[in-house]
Amino acid sequence: MTDVRRELENLGEELVKARDELRLQIALAKAEVRDDWDELEKQWQHFSQQLKRAGHEAADASGDVGIALAAVGKELQKGYERVRKAL
Repeated sequence: MTDVRRELENLGEELVKARDELRLQIALAKAEVRDDWDELEKQWQHFSQQLKRAGHEAADASGDVGIALAAVGKELQKGYERVRKAL
């Protein structure tokens, strides 16, 4: 076997290994992003319900409830950006 052929076979083996590792990492990343998305959906449901409630109770929207709601909204924005970057 020539040196060139041996080098090509070694390269091929390295590429197979790298490809398999990347495939696994991608699958795990998809699962992680999916889990993150599921958690964000729960937060969204809570946020949207609180937002509707605050809309009906205008006084709360400007007080502590409004501040807490804004904080949850900011966390949702950060979470959505995290998911967007992962995709």
